[in-house]
Amino acid sequence: MLAQMLLMRGERNDRPEARDLLCQALADARAMQLPEAAQIEAILDQAGLNCGWDG
Repeated sequence: MLAQMLLMRGERNDRPEARDLLCQALADARAMQLPEAAQIEAILDQAGLNCGWDG
């Protein structure tokens, strides 16, 4: 996953980019009721990131 690679690389603008990608993926996964939403939430939690909206 691109977002995970950005987090691992850790360059200056990588975290915000990764957060944006993960939050979009989470919103889409939730809208489609995909079980992968839980995995995306776990990645966000592990990285100490949040989407800034409830849920």
